[in-house]
Amino acid sequence: MTSNWETVRLGDVADVIGGGTPKSSVEEYWGGDVNWLTPKDLAKNPARYTGSGERRITQEGLKKSGAKMLPKGSVLLTSRAPVGYVSVASGPIATNQGFKSLILNDGQLPEFWYYLLGHSTEYLRANSGGSTFQEISGSSLKELKFSLPPLAEQRRIVDLIGSLDDAIEAADIQIRNAFALYSELLTAAATIEAPLMPLGSILLEIKSRESVSPDVKYRIAGLERSGLGFIDRGEVKGSDISYRKLAAIQEAQLVYRKLTAWEGPISVAGSEIAGSYVSPEFPVFNIDSGIYLPGLLRHICRWPGFWDMMAGRLTGSVLRRKRLNPSQLLEIELPVPRMGQQRELIALLDAVWDRRCVAKDHAASLRKLRSELLTSLLSGAHTIPEAYDAIMASSEEIDDERSVA
Repeated sequence: MTSNWETVRLGDVADVIGGGTPKSSVEEYWGGDVNWLTPKDLAKNPARYTGSGERRITQEGLKKSGAKMLPKGSVLLTSRAPVGYVSVASGPIATNQGFKSLILNDGQLPEFWYYLLGHSTEYLRANSGGSTFQEISGSSLKELKFSLPPLAEQRRIVDLIGSLDDAIEAADIQIRNAFALYSELLTAAATIEAPLMPLGSILLEIKSRESVSPDVKYRIAGLERSGLGFIDRGEVKGSDISYRKLAAIQEAQLVYRKLTAWEGPISVAGSEIAGSYVSPEFPVFNIDSGIYLPGLLRHICRWPGFWDMMAGRLTGSVLRRKRLNPSQLLEIELPVPRMGQQRELIALLDAVWDRRCVAKDHAASLRKLRSELLTSLLSGAHTIPEAYDAIMASSEEIDDERSVA
């Protein structure tokens, strides 16, 4: 399938351009109208197209920095810290010295090179120097060789994978919107006007634990940060467990980790984790559901304000070794709404959280499909049939009609 592909040396199809940084001590070099990009900008905002960074420089700063103005359509490639972030310039832009960007020859598709280079991170890093901090030089980059399908096939790949990227971006927006709404509703639920009650009146610590038998396998659980639930660590033979005793988790019990409590390692167990075991570092509590419903407490465990209350009661001198003891957790007070209100809050929060989860699963499926398709298409294992061109043409006509309207 690759018999009609062409192997090119990168330096033969593009000019490789470095960047620079104006002196930070010269105010006249900063805050101008020149868009200027750093690898940190791409790390924070990875995207197909990039038009600006966090900071701008002046024309004088551009002249004094060694940076060059790159035209729209340039392929922006980080050459260090780390190697391999890539984006296409959506307008004129300059970069710092952490880039080796490509100004492609006529006839080269920037978007195709975006996908090709983004899929070639290991190849780029294998040709980078430096033991502590990798960096690929402009001369090394120019010598790299890539296999390119015919231009028509490149266009099909760009269109097909671009459509998937559009769908992923739409799903990511749904995730962000759902989480923003959830956070707003959660804060309202956690601070609702209702009588305050200490957790000591709602929770009862389960202090009984099972002795570990060397020949028995135990399904071990851990906790995610930010109240995001449990981690199934799989089965471990008793002889490989360093603790003499373990606590079994039952559905609707609250569990937290004593260490790093400010990170929110706390949740209420669901049926999927019931029957698992935790070490003594994870206190386990029954919840009095006649006072506070476990479903609502599961949501409260995701509230940053709750983690702050936990962090405020930590003991110990070294931050990473500070612990939250059960007695300290039980001092925390929460508003306790009427039972009917609690059910209403659970229904509302469940609905929004589930919407976020569905969007996350959808985005993950799309990303998996994208990765598999891109690997297959860039290796030549599969090609997109010529009939796809008609779909592309139809889409372009629709876009033209929308732009006119």
